[in-house]
Amino acid sequence: DEYGILLYHDMQYTSGGVHHGPRATSATQEAELRHQIRRLSHHPSIVLWDGVNEVVVSPDDPGSDVFASFVMTVVAQEDQSRAIWPSSPAAGWVTGVNTLYGTPNGVEPLS
Repeated sequence: DEYGILLYHDMQYTSGGVHHGPRATSATQEAELRHQIRRLSHHPSIVLWDGVNEVVVSPDDPGSDVFASFVMTVVAQEDQSRAIWPSSPAAGWVTGVNTLYGTPNGVEPLS
């Protein structure tokens, strides 16, 4: 924070190799996400929350849609002050964010 470094923060997910089919979610994962966001959100150096590293998120892909439908929904509930991004790399959002700033709009689901 004191050095002015800006962070693009990935959530604690990665591709972990090739994954086919839906990914499971749990109350434990949700609690961990909420804990980490609350723990880190006071840092002004975090400018963007990102759902996952090295996975292209698509609402039509049952192996990746969990990052938009679950992970980033939890992030958006916890911190509406920062931009959110589905993954690295990503083409962005179709719905659910204010397009100018990338912050959650709270009206539409993320997709």
